[in-house]
Amino acid sequence: MAETYSDYVHIRHPDYRMVIATDAMMPDGLQRDDWRLLKVRPADRLSAGGRKIVDDEGYAIIRVHVSLNELRAL
Repeated sequence: MAETYSDYVHIRHPDYRMVIATDAMMPDGLQRDDWRLLKVRPADRLSAGGRKIVDDEGYAIIRVHVSLNELRAL
């Protein structure tokens, strides 16, 4: 488990957010210039489930502003 995690927002597609360990490299194929740092938070400010995903996968990608219609269509 990392001590701190960094939250980023995609510059051109701001509905996409990413969380990585603060000292981690960007995931393969992603460019740091495409992401803006939103905040750095201590591990206890990220849910246990979120920490597990980031620690296991190296990142978590979250899409915000999903409509109810989109969810119902899943």
